[in-house]
Amino acid sequence: MKETGIIDIGSNTVVLKIYDENGKDTENGYYSSAIHLISHIKDGLMQESGIQAALQVLRQYRKILEERGVTEVYGLVTEPCRHISNRDAFLEALNSIGYEIRPLTGEEEASYDFLGSRLDTSDISSGTAFDIGGGSTEIVSFCDGTVIHALTSIPYGCLRLKDCPLERKIPLAIIQQETERMPALLDYAGDILIGGGGTCRAVLLMHEKWFGNRHVSETDLSMMFDALKSGNKDAVEVLNETVSEDRRDVILPGINMILAMMEVFHASELRCSSYGVREGYLLAHRQ
Repeated sequence: MKETGIIDIGSNTVVLKIYDENGKDTENGYYSSAIHLISHIKDGLMQESGIQAALQVLRQYRKILEERGVTEVYGLVTEPCRHISNRDAFLEALNSIGYEIRPLTGEEEASYDFLGSRLDTSDISSGTAFDIGGGSTEIVSFCDGTVIHALTSIPYGCLRLKDCPLERKIPLAIIQQETERMPALLDYAGDILIGGGGTCRAVLLMHEKWFGNRHVSETDLSMMFDALKSGNKDAVEVLNETVSEDRRDVILPGINMILAMMEVFHASELRCSSYGVREGYLLAHRQ
């Protein structure tokens, strides 16, 4: 059976995911390496340390793909490539591994994020979807299952917020500034907010362990945030049992961002999608 690989280079992790010919996940087909590329950007330049860290992971992934006989491979790089002055040199280095690595604009990432999320949230026909990454957050307003109004990418994610005080006013100000710039984002705001990305999926795992269900309410999420922030022993135990070690230090800023999103978009429930930019890109390029 023919397999397809997608390499996704983000601010926090570099992920390889392998799909079968029907676009379904394959056994032993998910690999993730947290190299925190965003921390290697200094004065607007991607440092050589970041380039080498990315290349080391890409070589490992190429070996996996070659051993599995995967010849159809798509490479994506998102936020780490958007605000650096040595973008061309960075891309040239990434491409030297033998796969074409395509840089996505924030709007493209938001569009593919939304397309992927429809795989398990298509029952929500109109509303707002977002994806919190390490370096950026993508937001989409949609109606009748289609992005017809607005999509945007904010250059703030859980890694960039990690060094900020855990105060709601900080992500609130960031999101409100964007909705003031683009009021159409609020046109289809509803009770349920669709969330994607590793932070939202980690939150869902914690919620399932904590509350025993997948219905993430604003009340539950606030309770989780307060318990983790205070260092509650049971909360920390749930965190350690459900979230990978490389993501634990960004969970609190991530939840803070989600709660701010829910407040701005007047949502009482978070629906976490298992899919995102990789699946959306695959769907768009296989149609």
